[in-house]
Amino acid sequence: MGEEGGVNLYGFVGNNPVNWIDFFGQKTVGFGIGGQAGFFGFAGGSVGIVVDDWNQIGIAVTGELGAMAGASASLAGQFSISDADNIQQLGGKGVVGGISAGEGIVGGGEYFGGQGYNGVNISGGVGVGTPAEGHAGVSGTKVWCLFNCHKTPPKMPKKPSSYCETEN
Repeated sequence: MGEEGGVNLYGFVGNNPVNWIDFFGQKTVGFGIGGQAGFFGFAGGSVGIVVDDWNQIGIAVTGELGAMAGASASLAGQFSISDADNIQQLGGKGVVGGISAGEGIVGGGEYFGGQGYNGVNISGGVGVGTPAEGHAGVSGTKVWCLFNCHKTPPKMPKKPSSYCETEN
């Protein structure tokens, strides 16, 4: 953001940089492992650790079904970022779409979204099949909070009308 947002450089964390964090300008990050296989249709799944700006840490398990152009099977490590307000928002039904390429060693990218959020997965691992594939479908995710859990999932405070304003 730099100084383009005004002189208040802490507005993106509600003027509280000690207690609030913003890893990559996003609100949730995740690390995990996932697999996918298909020929015209595909099925996939992943499990990983997710963290939000409120320092909540949890486990997310996702299943995916849909259509595929190509034929492949892969197992990969994943890194994800999203603009979900908290890890709990990642749970539920969603949509996915992505591509991967490689023979033996594969890499890929995938868009995912749900109610009120969007995100991306970047993956790398091993696989077999056509040198490239594309897929799109639906997903379902379950999230279990393990650490620093809030009974009511928190939301970031509203930004002041100007970054120059401060909250009292």
